[in-house]
Amino acid sequence: MLGAIPGSFSKRNTTLPLKQEEIISNKSTQYLVLDFIGEGSFSKIAKCINLKTTETTAIKIFNDIRDHKAEVRMLEQLRALDPEKNNLLEYIDSFIIQDVPYVTFEMLDTSLWDFVLQRWATLTPKEIRPIARQLLVAFEALKSIGLIHTDLKPDNVMFVNHKDEPFKVKLIDFGLAMPASEVKTGMIMQPCGYRAPEVDLGLPICEAIDMWGLGCTLAFLFFGQDIFSGESAYNSMQTV
Repeated sequence: MLGAIPGSFSKRNTTLPLKQEEIISNKSTQYLVLDFIGEGSFSKIAKCINLKTTETTAIKIFNDIRDHKAEVRMLEQLRALDPEKNNLLEYIDSFIIQDVPYVTFEMLDTSLWDFVLQRWATLTPKEIRPIARQLLVAFEALKSIGLIHTDLKPDNVMFVNHKDEPFKVKLIDFGLAMPASEVKTGMIMQPCGYRAPEVDLGLPICEAIDMWGLGCTLAFLFFGQDIFSGESAYNSMQTV
């Protein structure tokens, strides 16, 4: 998620006033807030029902309108790709109500991180293989439109519906995604424990850094822990 930029209330909300059982109304529909299912420093995720279609959706509520604009810019580019065919989170809509920015997505199940923690066991190679295959398809699709995700980690891959469709996953969270054409040598990106060496070394960066993040994510599924230190770039490079 992009860091918040100080500014006026119109640019940054210090509180998220929304509560359970409230209704979010935009020009096209209304959403009933059922619960809050995730929260970070700069956004909150609500589980909602679209009162027009009765579909369950996830709505991301941003603190900072500039973070919202950056993510929506990437999401609009993703519209060129079939989210089902390419294993990408489906982006539905974005809107702003009373200076609070929202983005609506399809509702998914649980993240790889939570799945490993909840089942108290790592995944077998047989279980990891379909996840790897689906994520390779997702990253091939991103490369085809010139996007780098830059933030792959177990939190950012989710099962679609593990009970009905075992090990079917989708790539989520494009808040830090960037066009490859805008990446400059020396930029710091990716979570420390999932960061490709060329990023820390100040070498040229391309879509290949997502493959490093993928390898680290698959290793986490197998070992149940990160294989590189997330404490600092120095410690991570020492491990490499």
